[in-house]
Amino acid sequence: MTTNSKNNSYNSKHYDERQLIDRYRISFETLMLTFVLIFANGMIKLAYGPWAAENTEMMILLAIPTTYFLIRAVWKGAYFSAQMKSYTWSLVLFAILGLFNISVSIYSIMNGGTAIENGMPSENLFQFFLGIPFLAIPIVYMIKKAVTKEEDEE
Repeated sequence: MTTNSKNNSYNSKHYDERQLIDRYRISFETLMLTFVLIFANGMIKLAYGPWAAENTEMMILLAIPTTYFLIRAVWKGAYFSAQMKSYTWSLVLFAILGLFNISVSIYSIMNGGTAIENGMPSENLFQFFLGIPFLAIPIVYMIKKAVTKEEDEE
């Protein structure tokens, strides 16, 4: 079944068939994980009330599935397009964005903020959870490269 949409045209030019299948499968898994997290969040809030500051709760619920998708896609080789010759600048940019967001969170905590307020994760952790997905990409890519290199040597 083929459609002439711009999205399919872009994907078919930039990703090979295996990458597309892996991305679709990982996307479905991520969607299911998101549903489970939203359901669990609702049950926890019904039983115990709020468990984090409102924005931080939202960011945690977004960061977990996003990080899952990124880790699985990078590990399976379905994240970067098949046409990219080098990922170096992309990886450096992701690392910078991740470290920047995490350092903003750490800076705000060190300057009088708290990570935990009233027994719940505070607003100061918003940037921390925003930075985790960005930092996950280069870390997983480097681990995958090391594992692949070690397997090739054997």
